[in-house]
Amino acid sequence: MASTLKGNSGREYIKNAILRQYPKAPEFNIHRASCGGSLFVVKRVSESFFHLSKELEEEFRESKRLRIYIDCNKAEHTLIYDHYKNTLLGLLEKYPNFPPIEIKKILRYTGNAIKELYEKDWIYIVALGDFNLALKLVDQQPLRAPQAVGNAIWRSPEGQSGKGIAKPSDIFSFGLVCIYSLGGGPILILDNEIIQGLKDNGMPDVLYKSASEITDAEAVDDPDARFERWSRDIAPHLDSDAKKMILQMVNLDPLKRATIQEILHSSWW
Repeated sequence: MASTLKGNSGREYIKNAILRQYPKAPEFNIHRASCGGSLFVVKRVSESFFHLSKELEEEFRESKRLRIYIDCNKAEHTLIYDHYKNTLLGLLEKYPNFPPIEIKKILRYTGNAIKELYEKDWIYIVALGDFNLALKLVDQQPLRAPQAVGNAIWRSPEGQSGKGIAKPSDIFSFGLVCIYSLGGGPILILDNEIIQGLKDNGMPDVLYKSASEITDAEAVDDPDARFERWSRDIAPHLDSDAKKMILQMVNLDPLKRATIQEILHSSWW
């Protein structure tokens, strides 16, 4: 049976489908809803994230690049967003021949959105469309968390360990998004069992170190496995300028990663 939520604006949203289900905490299920012939996403969040989202909305209310909620219900700590049919990942899966020039425009737009956040010391931690993962840095100090932070596919090494999360962590994740978008998706996407394991347990430092050693050893046996040697057979839209830019984004040392300003000034654009 459909239920109705009334926003602070006075509009009533009729929930008609569950977009994401949380069996252990069904009150946080994410719903699709309709109002006035349009579709919306209705998302209940914790009290702390609700207040954080309010702060974000106040700072970026006029933004044309960031996905800010358009209504809310304060009493129920619920946010209402415009409904989009696809994520970037879903779009490229559905349209594998999506024009490369349009992919570049989307990535450029994303880079400018990240720059807009950084100018006010916010970080988005992997998912620009999900500001449950947005945090504001205090005095530019890196953040620490008791567990892995962010989507398992796009996490930086710091996100996996929950230690030292800062602007360079976002840059690493953006680099992975670029690799995926330019045709390297099949190499990046993990199977559901591995993703669930990372969600439940994170990636222990010893496992991360072992993974690095394994990949280094494999690259000795097969030099073409190194990212800088990838051909267009692996990632069809990945040219030399794109590889140069991405290599600066995914350096394992956060202090050596490119800044968002350096990325936006890359010759690839």
